[in-house]
Amino acid sequence: MAEARERVEGVDLLRGLASLAVCWFHLSRFRYSVADRQGYAWFRETGDFGWLGVEVFFVISGFVIPYSLYRAGYCLRDFFGYLTRRIVRLDPPYLVAIALILALAYVSSLKSGRPVQIEDEPVGAARLLLHLGYLNAFSRYAWLNPSFWTLAIEMQYYLLMGLVFPLVVAGRRGVRLAALGAMAASSVASVPVLFPTAPPLARFIPSLLCLFLLGIVTFQRHVGLIRTSEFVLLLIPTGLASVATLGLAPSLAGFVAVAVILASPRRSIVSGFFARISYPLYLLHWPVAHYTLSVVGMKYLKAESDVARMLVLFFALVVCLTSAYVLHVLVEWPAGQWSKRFRYGAA
Repeated sequence: MAEARERVEGVDLLRGLASLAVCWFHLSRFRYSVADRQGYAWFRETGDFGWLGVEVFFVISGFVIPYSLYRAGYCLRDFFGYLTRRIVRLDPPYLVAIALILALAYVSSLKSGRPVQIEDEPVGAARLLLHLGYLNAFSRYAWLNPSFWTLAIEMQYYLLMGLVFPLVVAGRRGVRLAALGAMAASSVASVPVLFPTAPPLARFIPSLLCLFLLGIVTFQRHVGLIRTSEFVLLLIPTGLASVATLGLAPSLAGFVAVAVILASPRRSIVSGFFARISYPLYLLHWPVAHYTLSVVGMKYLKAESDVARMLVLFFALVVCLTSAYVLHVLVEWPAGQWSKRFRYGAA
């Protein structure tokens, strides 16, 4: 158990890199009303693979959630305490991000004289309230922030892990393998090519479970539940299932995440900073970046040259990082401290 209490520095590095990659991806996707010149078009391509940061986040959660439950001595009877702690920890920044999105949309409507719309759709009470339970994924109402679909997937994983964790850490190898096998099978069964009635990717967790499984088996190796030889043998079918369900690029990103967790590089001031603001940055970067680029870049500066657009892009990144840090200090960190009052397990 002593080994399980150490801090896994690689997770902090991954969090920071993944959130920055996703942020840069969305920044680089912004298009001006006037077509890009060739130099800026090439510059925008630096963000082409930033979307893989989402896949890295899923591997991180696959590792971190069972690891935290293991350290706490979690039992099934602790389910509601565990879930309450997750909600108290994560929802306050999420709700503030929603409030900011609504505020920006209202300001935009005042300037344009048009009704309040977000992502070209009216807000509406139903659309807004469904966000409180991450339920937009199961409805016809769009998210206020397109990035929020991953939060719904994460919540589904929290629920799943709270229920199957005792199987994942069972003393009998057969029980552990059966649990992993069932999750992998449900993932393969969600592939539309093989199963035309499979649910849409962005709604349900099964189609993404192989990425979480990469994190789960890495957790099992880290705490000594399985040996290196068994770990390698489990990675092979999990990786093949991941390629079958998600494709090569997401699977490679998942394996890179596993390698970084295992290597556990030493934490630095820079990686620590980006790790701390990773969740706020993920929540805010879409609306903040889009608003900054639209107002500063397109409306006021009317940036047309390559240099001007590059400078505006970096300025938008700074605004995103600053707003994320403010949200971390004012909301996320206090919420994290508050969540510690809700204890579960033997801890």
